[in-house]
Amino acid sequence: MRDHKVSDIFDTPVKNQNGGVQLTETSTEPHATFGARAATFFREINISGIKHAANSGSSIPRRVVWMLLVLFAIGFMSYQISERIRHFISRPVSVKVSLEHEKSLKFPAVTICNENLIRKSEARKIPGAEFLAAYLYPPLAAFTGDNDSSPPLDPSIYNFTGVDWKGTYIALSQRPENMIRKCIWSGEECTSRNFTRTWTDMGVCYTFNLDLPQLNQTRAGASYGLQLLMDVEQFEYLALSPTSAAAGFVVLLHEPEDVPLMQDLAFKVSPGFHTVVGATVQRRISLQAPFGVCEPSKTLNRYSQYSLSACKSNCQADYISDTCDCRHTAVPGNESICDPNKLLTCVFKAEDNYIKNNLAAKCSCPLPCDEVSYQTSLSSSCFADYAMDVFSDRMGFTRDYLKGNIVKLDIYFKTLSFLKIEEKEAYTWLAFWCDVGGAFGLLLGSTILTIVEIFDFIARNAFSGQLKGGQTKVIVFTGNLKS
Repeated sequence: MRDHKVSDIFDTPVKNQNGGVQLTETSTEPHATFGARAATFFREINISGIKHAANSGSSIPRRVVWMLLVLFAIGFMSYQISERIRHFISRPVSVKVSLEHEKSLKFPAVTICNENLIRKSEARKIPGAEFLAAYLYPPLAAFTGDNDSSPPLDPSIYNFTGVDWKGTYIALSQRPENMIRKCIWSGEECTSRNFTRTWTDMGVCYTFNLDLPQLNQTRAGASYGLQLLMDVEQFEYLALSPTSAAAGFVVLLHEPEDVPLMQDLAFKVSPGFHTVVGATVQRRISLQAPFGVCEPSKTLNRYSQYSLSACKSNCQADYISDTCDCRHTAVPGNESICDPNKLLTCVFKAEDNYIKNNLAAKCSCPLPCDEVSYQTSLSSSCFADYAMDVFSDRMGFTRDYLKGNIVKLDIYFKTLSFLKIEEKEAYTWLAFWCDVGGAFGLLLGSTILTIVEIFDFIARNAFSGQLKGGQTKVIVFTGNLKS
């Protein structure tokens, strides 16, 4: 047998620091090809069917059938996953409706406006008030066609310079002590001092339960709510109302921070009737973007707190300000209050244009993320004869006056429960990945980790040097070797 020298087997020896000899051997036997390693990998990977397609020992027809089945499964799985991706990107929302029960509920703010904005007795005392009444109250002739009786609408004959319009409107409005004849809250007596003056789109109104903290109703029923006896004072009415030909009150239930849009949202109560208002509470919780449209950081330049009604009022007020350079008394702002001259020559036209051209649609007024509203159901009946006798004796009014002026109004919660409507994310990340994993398992019999295995195989072969045809070995001897 032939003796081999160290130099016949190894490359040139190199001494290491420990006195040993480090020998490098270069193998001349090539590694398996990438295709062979891939075939081995696919026979071992957890994908149903692919091991049969990669089995070189099987017949070609059998391998082709299995390959077609695997390709079909991959295609159908890709379609299902892409459909789930589109569904996830659409940000679907589900709505959960539940009935929540409470021991007590916060009573709403109750804003009440008289249909008459200007008292006749006060209008006679203020210079130029007849002009104010002329544009606020179209005379009856406007409805009968007799224009000869129409008062002049020429603002040039009046001097409105320096007029305190806010004080003027307050002086012309109905007094709260004359409006509220009797007030009872939850069995306890209250007075007109429990009402706060409020500026609305119907002028000066009065609101119960506006100041915080809000009153709570602890039991359901009319006896535990608000009971009012109010006086319309029709003898103070001037011609016709600017909003209707009715006599009575306009009432709105709302949150204290909401702007009361009386002309759009309120209901009316008539004199000579006992009106009962049963209220229920509805709370809506909306999602923020990208699932919903509510904006918790939405701010307004005229109101400190955001609400849908405040946003609508803010938008219209900005348009009036830009067009006429003034504002209504009910709207906060730094502009001067519109005098009758600007109201007649500019503001009324601007408001008509705002409505006719639907400019409100251009305003960005998203839903509040957390909104409370009040649903009301009304019923009424006329005063009984004996009731009018009692009122007549106690208040000193005639039957005719009672029928034409006195309103009895009860407002209460029908139940101490509220309807909660909550938007929720309908398709979460967890649900998405569960569907993706289900597609892998159903069609390929694999899991998400199978993808990791595939990437791991590619990375090992691409970056570990195993694509080369040879391998270098390093052998270290600690003894002395003879050449």
